[in-house]
Amino acid sequence: MMSPLPTPSRRVLAELVATFLSGTNASGHDASPVQRALATLTALLDAQGVALAEVDRIEAELTAQTGYPRVTLPVHPGSAPSYAADAATIRRHLGDGPAARRLTAALRRRRHRLVQAAEAAGLPAAQAHEHAVAAQIGDVTAALLLTPVADLRDLILKLIVLIAISEPGPDEGSLYPAAYWRALLADVDQLNRSEVEDI
Repeated sequence: MMSPLPTPSRRVLAELVATFLSGTNASGHDASPVQRALATLTALLDAQGVALAEVDRIEAELTAQTGYPRVTLPVHPGSAPSYAADAATIRRHLGDGPAARRLTAALRRRRHRLVQAAEAAGLPAAQAHEHAVAAQIGDVTAALLLTPVADLRDLILKLIVLIAISEPGPDEGSLYPAAYWRALLADVDQLNRSEVEDI
């Protein structure tokens, strides 16, 4: 069994497709299997963006309504407030005495209320949907990369997807392996242009 692939960067994918394959019809009847897989991958990446935005929206609303599940620790007068979001922090500051047990119980109740509010707001369902889309992205990406190419344009598409996987952030484009994938992409693109000009 193969390990799951990282999600390709939507930004890098769109940038490179626009640069190297403008005017390519990736979903028509004459599209190759690699081009059709790219169209599916692009649609799934868009769906994941929508799903992530929904999760973020629900989480922001929950935070605004319920706050973070934390408790205020007792501090010396004039000191800045201090908070604990877990039982270990409470024990570290207060030991195992009655005050620590009361704060731990209060924290447990706040967490329980947050879990109930999250379920009522649909957060678990939204997260499950996003995870399902992410799994589909991994499957389609793997299938695209393992599909035999029909021509140099398909090879360019595969290289673009590999670059989009290897560049999760904007600063990775000049690092290994992305910089070398980009150099290879430029070489294959030049071969493709030379082949088209010879026709």
